[in-house]
Amino acid sequence: MINRLAHHSPNSCRWLLTWVFVASGYAAADDEPDGRIPLDSRLFHGLPSQLSLSVSGGLRYEDSLMVEETDSISRQSDVAVQSSLDVGYKNDITGSDRIKVGYHFEQRQFQNQTNFDLLTHYGFVDYSHNFGDIRVGATIDTTIAELGGANLLDSQQAGLYGSGMATKKLYLRVGTIYKQTEFSKAPDRSSETGKIEANVYYFLQEANEYLGVGYLFETEKTQLDSFDHDANNLTLKYNKKLLFERGSVNLKADLRFQHREYVVPTPSISAPRKDYRYRWRVRLEAPVTKSIDIELKYEHREYFSNLELLDFVGDSVVVRLILKL
Repeated sequence: MINRLAHHSPNSCRWLLTWVFVASGYAAADDEPDGRIPLDSRLFHGLPSQLSLSVSGGLRYEDSLMVEETDSISRQSDVAVQSSLDVGYKNDITGSDRIKVGYHFEQRQFQNQTNFDLLTHYGFVDYSHNFGDIRVGATIDTTIAELGGANLLDSQQAGLYGSGMATKKLYLRVGTIYKQTEFSKAPDRSSETGKIEANVYYFLQEANEYLGVGYLFETEKTQLDSFDHDANNLTLKYNKKLLFERGSVNLKADLRFQHREYVVPTPSISAPRKDYRYRWRVRLEAPVTKSIDIELKYEHREYFSNLELLDFVGDSVVVRLILKL
């Protein structure tokens, strides 16, 4: 998509980043959390109205496995077959009103540790209105996830946001989100979550190269008080797109810090739990043919807690082919 925007006005940058945030369907400070795979914003190519579709398949290697929603950890490595489907629709109803709808399906099937097999359905609807230089919108989305062939969670969230170009190079976005999550197999973890986010993007070369800083505060109330927590998240991002005649090569890098403070003491340590989580990722996407891309992704995670059994260090590598229909 960015290659079509490369030589346009700052409005192109504004449109691109609105999609980056809406398509994530989760907190903008964390655009691809585990178990919450975002609709891929590259599906939408800047046309006034378009239906888009892509499918992908590849391999995923992890030297350690973790499900963050349930604090499940395996210290053994494994390889998974990973596949996905993305469908999206965008329509500028009027000069000021815009609607976007998206659906994402993803499946990971591990060779040995099938209890970590993951299946995710995610969908969203977004409606926004442009008030001059400021766009205001509302988003509703839902996520259904299965782990090891059994229901993991059902989640719904609604959010409000405002965004706009502060200058020709600076894009700002703020938002608030309310989320409900139900864990059928672990009802004590069912929760209500409130979030506030703020993001700043600086364009180095219009939409072809930019830096981003995002902050997210969230407070989560669960059925069991020992899981209640507040969290501060800081994310740094860098995107670079190189344009060629047969396509474009996209480099994405991001770094995330998260600090969680639990509200009440955890019985096993007789003190409130504190988590410090650090993650960085590098992704490279390049064209193979006119309709097929290859994506390479490396991710490193380090999680530390005063509940030491949850300390986790892990690396993962993903190689997949993406067919855009």
